Amino acid sequence: MQESGLRPIEQYRYMITEAGGEAENEANEGGDAQAVIDKLYQNMSDDLEFFFRVRVDGCGRVSSIFWRDSMMKEDYNIYGDVTIFDTTYRTNRYNLICAPFTGINNHWNNIMFGCAFLGDEKMESFVWLFETFKKAIGDKYPTTIFTDQDTAMTKAIEKDASCKDALLKCLSGCSSKEEFEKTWHKMITKYNLEKSKWFSRLYALKKKWATT
Repeated sequence: MQESGLRPIEQYRYMITEAGGEAENEANEGGDAQAVIDKLYQNMSDDLEFFFRVRVDGCGRVSSIFWRDSMMKEDYNIYGDVTIFDTTYRTNRYNLICAPFTGINNHWNNIMFGCAFLGDEKMESFVWLFETFKKAIGDKYPTTIFTDQDTAMTKAIEKDASCKDALLKCLSGCSSKEEFEKTWHKMITKYNLEKSKWFSRLYALKKKWATT
């Protein structure tokens, strides 16, 4: 569809229509949701790197789903510095909000880093989603996130932004080598970054970027 010139929103609407659209019988929703979860487990058996999480509400009903496969993770490791997060797409079948994490590769093509369906746009739902996304991609934070101006989403992103603040302090907020080392190691310990290859390489090059 992309090669035929269809925009992402047109592709999405076409797939929704093919899946049944608004006319689908809502009585089948519970069984269909279980079928989706079964499919996710099947994908996990077929793809050792496949990752998914399901969130349920107080009544035991599925309220949010997130997944990413091995290709999405590989693409994120290469092109994930800039991530686009948009929740403007809504499904007609379940009335859930489609929330994809996307980016652009070196050929200027759209690529997906992960995808979720959310039951609402409350801050708690976004916090769950962002925390799940971070875990799915190995806690490698995107440098920039492009998104809309949803208040709940903004608050959730700000809640996860303290690691960036600590890194900025290492960059230009320390007045001595000792303060830099203390700040750096405190950040690495607090955010469980000991095994992060990217932060290890960054630390090895600290003389090239740390002001002190």
